[in-house]
Amino acid sequence: SGFEEFVDGKPRYWSVSSRDGFLQAEDGYALADGTWFRSGHYAAHLGGYDYAQDALGQSITIPSGNGCLAFAWYVTTQETGTLEYDKLSVVLSDVYGNRYELYRLNNLSLQNTWQTTRLDVTGFSGQAWVLSLEADVDFSYPTSFFLDDLNLSACGF
Repeated sequence: SGFEEFVDGKPRYWSVSSRDGFLQAEDGYALADGTWFRSGHYAAHLGGYDYAQDALGQSITIPSGNGCLAFAWYVTTQETGTLEYDKLSVVLSDVYGNRYELYRLNNLSLQNTWQTTRLDVTGFSGQAWVLSLEADVDFSYPTSFFLDDLNLSACGF
């Protein structure tokens, strides 16, 4: 959850996909960064370059009863407009390919300060899912998305 462990230079327990959407080429970025982190020494870092299509994924099972997904996030951007150009989605996917966007950050999100988000995922409990963090950045003025301290647990709202 804190992106502190690595295997072959990539966050352990996570599948990693990093590609340049313009060139359609695999970039091979580790998607972890030691500059902006909430705790420990590393955080997930997605985006931050033009045409970024980055994703981290992990198979999970949400606890029966009441599930809570919590995480910290930090956004920096070079965008100056008032439209969404760059985004990061927190997504659950089932074995049938159904996708559920749980949360979205973008270039308009609060910037340059760590924030914490808690999501009630009780409606998804008792099943196997793939949790993915997916960044999509347009052709200029990139946005960087940092996530840390992901925690899936039973919780009460």
